[in-house]
Amino acid sequence: MTGAASQNLTGVWQGLYTYHSRNLRVLFGATLIESGDWLSGSTHELSTRQDYLNHTLFATLLGQRQGSAVIFTKTYETAIPGYKKVEYEGILSGDFTEIEG
Repeated sequence: MTGAASQNLTGVWQGLYTYHSRNLRVLFGATLIESGDWLSGSTHELSTRQDYLNHTLFATLLGQRQGSAVIFTKTYETAIPGYKKVEYEGILSGDFTEIEG
């Protein structure tokens, strides 16, 4: 995920995650709000399921940042089977522009 440089993660981010087993890359947008150690926000992305292609999926985010460590849970707001909760862990770059993990 990449965003604007600052000492706070609040802002609009663009990201990419991959399914290595399926050789599939998924682009997504995220809005993050950092308050103290807490992170909240939302994401949107297109479904990768063949029977729901071109459906936009929305999710909420809730987690924490401690130093450069970022953890959050993404909870999908959809009735599409297979989309529920995903746990993420990542490391924030020194210039606060990228989270990798």
